[in-house]
Amino acid sequence: MCADFLALLFSRAAAQLASLAAGLLLVRVLIPAEFGAYSLATTTLGLIGVLADFGLDPALTREWAAGRGGTELLQAAIRLRAALGLSLTACVVPLAAVWPALGRPELLLIGALSLPLRGAWRAYAAALTGTGKARPAARIEGIGAVVSAGCTVPFALIGGAVGAVSALPVGAFCGLIVAVRAWGRCGPHPAGAEVTGRALIGMGAAFAALSMAGAAFQSADLYMVGLFTADAAAVGLYAAPFRVLNALLLLPTAWGVVALPRYVADAGASRLRRDVVQWAAAGFLLSAGVSTLSGPITAAALGAEYAAAAPILAVLCWMTLPVCLSAPLIAALTAAGRQTAILLCVLGAGVGAIAANLMVGSAGGGLIGIAAVKVGGMVVLTALYAVAYGVVIRRWKRR
Repeated sequence: MCADFLALLFSRAAAQLASLAAGLLLVRVLIPAEFGAYSLATTTLGLIGVLADFGLDPALTREWAAGRGGTELLQAAIRLRAALGLSLTACVVPLAAVWPALGRPELLLIGALSLPLRGAWRAYAAALTGTGKARPAARIEGIGAVVSAGCTVPFALIGGAVGAVSALPVGAFCGLIVAVRAWGRCGPHPAGAEVTGRALIGMGAAFAALSMAGAAFQSADLYMVGLFTADAAAVGLYAAPFRVLNALLLLPTAWGVVALPRYVADAGASRLRRDVVQWAAAGFLLSAGVSTLSGPITAAALGAEYAAAAPILAVLCWMTLPVCLSAPLIAALTAAGRQTAILLCVLGAGVGAIAANLMVGSAGGGLIGIAAVKVGGMVVLTALYAVAYGVVIRRWKRR
């Protein structure tokens, strides 16, 4: 468990550092118009990717961990993701020609070539994680992301925004090669029962809805900043601390992926309590440490021009505590097949956060106020997860 967690943590940290370095260099390589076109295209591609993935990663991990996985299930997931990626691309690219806010059509088309490849290697990685092979799964994820980030700047020097976007399918292709080789080395794999398209759609639907709800919940505050300030500089000032915050959240996120198979095998209350206590301590130490040192951390990580973001980081970093507390609760609910409960929790907390943001923004709460709402929203979401888990346990005991 510890080795798997460290392997996944290392791969994600390496991928994030490579992406961060590539993003900082792109700002200096591309003129503002090209960098803006690249950013807009990758944002749209990210949303398409969430839909094309269809929430199948945790579903595949759970099925393989429970001994219900098979070759047919894996192949069906790859085919479904390829079909979704191609269909969404066929819809979005022509729409972008009419509605430029989505991005330049040629950039979207080139970047969308990565969707079927990315969906395939993610399916292999999810199945490997479910069979207890988290380390090869971590290598797949890390190599794909690092190759993509490493190609971004050289390609941008050659072809501008078009070149930068071209790095996405290159990285996805490399990730798929590594995934196929890892899958072959970890075989043989059972044939499994035939999986119908309807069964696979039903398996991933709740996870897909959950992914979209989670993406909306995490981005709502940034849209609120733009709504109430109408100032691109303010949006940048608010968004900058998330570069530090995302590094903190790697710990519970990576642990949650590795812990899911273990919770499928044993989701006992004693295990959950132990994990919650451990992550509560870790979350508090991380939050308190970053909050206390927010000034030096901001100067070192973001630069002098973002010095005014230090108070925002001092508030936002307290998100780490509820996220750490949420990790074992989400793993337990997912292992129990309660994706709908997770979705309802996210929707409830999201609606409350939007309402609170509207009140704080209207009252002139500024960036600090919106950051405080973000933290409060995560606290509410964690509390809702705990309530949902309590309901699941009570129903299980009645049975």
